[in-house]
Amino acid sequence: MKYLRLSTLKKEHPNLHFPLSEDQRWAFSEGCNKSFPGVSEQEKAAFFDWYSDPKKLIFASWTEENRSLDKTLQQRDFTELFNDTSRVREHALFEEYKGFIEPFLYSVFTEKFNAVSDRNIHFFMSYSVLLPAYQQNLVQDSLSEWIFRQKDELSRTLKKVKKDTELHRQTEKFLTDNLIAALNLLNVNHYRVKTQLLEFFMSLAYHPKSSSRFLIYLSGKLLQVNFTEEHKRQLSQFGTDVRKGKVVVESKRISWLRLSVIILLLLVCAGGIVSLFFIEANPEEDQMQEQTAYMSFSKEERAKLDSLITEAKSEYQMTEDVPLDSDMPFVGVDLTQKRSWENQLFQTLVQHWGNNDSVPFTKFFSKSDQNPRVKTYTGTKNLDQKKGQIGVEFHNETDLSVLVLVFQNSKNEPVYTKYIPSKTLGEWKINNGEYLVVLPGGKIPSNPKFGNLPFKELDQHFYENLGVSYFADEFKGNRMKLVWENLGNNNSYLVDLSNALTKV
Repeated sequence: MKYLRLSTLKKEHPNLHFPLSEDQRWAFSEGCNKSFPGVSEQEKAAFFDWYSDPKKLIFASWTEENRSLDKTLQQRDFTELFNDTSRVREHALFEEYKGFIEPFLYSVFTEKFNAVSDRNIHFFMSYSVLLPAYQQNLVQDSLSEWIFRQKDELSRTLKKVKKDTELHRQTEKFLTDNLIAALNLLNVNHYRVKTQLLEFFMSLAYHPKSSSRFLIYLSGKLLQVNFTEEHKRQLSQFGTDVRKGKVVVESKRISWLRLSVIILLLLVCAGGIVSLFFIEANPEEDQMQEQTAYMSFSKEERAKLDSLITEAKSEYQMTEDVPLDSDMPFVGVDLTQKRSWENQLFQTLVQHWGNNDSVPFTKFFSKSDQNPRVKTYTGTKNLDQKKGQIGVEFHNETDLSVLVLVFQNSKNEPVYTKYIPSKTLGEWKINNGEYLVVLPGGKIPSNPKFGNLPFKELDQHFYENLGVSYFADEFKGNRMKLVWENLGNNNSYLVDLSNALTKV
């Protein structure tokens, strides 16, 4: 709908008196025909009602006093940032004002979405704050989709770069001041857009052409985005760690000094190996050193475990080691599928956790607490006390803690949970027909509220595993043995030695 300027009507038709009265309807209609050629009867009727309302007249004056907004509505294009010169957004009537301006402003968005570019995305985003919540979310959804399309294009480009300078240049082309300004205007419902971009850029620390110089630039650039204080703290710490050499990214660039140190270490190790032939073995000590988490496994089970882990790591490495100029698509080990669960409690948790960005992503997890005070997630039942026909032996061989969830997929059934720290064994009971979900993370909250994330540190693998479940279906044995094994980069894999579960 086109906006009919109140100031134009007042100037060109001084006989009209505002607020309008019913006896002025015909004069108003004729005035609109002269001042706004092509105006429809529907538009004239709507504006007559608005300009008969004293509050709407205030809203019209706000609109026309703001030069940038008035220009946008008249030109029907976004050519500059919205500048709230009158501080309308701080006014008590701002929410009502958004309802007034929505019919005119939202139509400009729908007409111009196909013209979004890096040159104007911050203009689009700046005016979206004037829309009611529903329309604002629709607009920011569309603008976020554009951002992700550019990110996907950048991702494909970065797989082919040959130098860190090219990595820097391509990233700089994406992280422009305009894009950062647009990200900083996203509402709270779209904070996940920023965290997904953060996760993508932090993953470039593992890029073959990454360098300390590039990561220092990247951390500084990302600090310009309005993240939470915790996100900013971690970003700042990351940049500091890179400067101090705690984050090693140039593993293939070995100086002569470093090479000499490596040679010296090899000589020391060689001396140590020789000395082994002259030290008498201590059978008791040797036996103690063999006490690992796998001691309860038979020789056949250990062989099978080694084979399955090797196979899983090989498949995972294929996705990590594809040559940069290869045409093979880059895909994850698992594709996360969203599904709706009949179990209301678990479905509620999935919805809460899947849309929650309150916990910052990290690549550097704290050491797992081997004796956490919290044993189960709030609002769920203790998995240790669950009854069942089948015993489960779960070996967490990763450096992260995990939260295990077990449940039947029925409407009012409970959900059983249990935190299992790093490098420890967890045991419980399960029945055929029940589901198992394993979620990795770090730092277990001491007093979490229901719906809050179950960890204070996590990365994208938490969300990936939120879409993965395992189903116990017609297992005939009385005990199943499971191993949660690390594949690299905090990615994990469930090894089912008993062939008891089906991944769904």
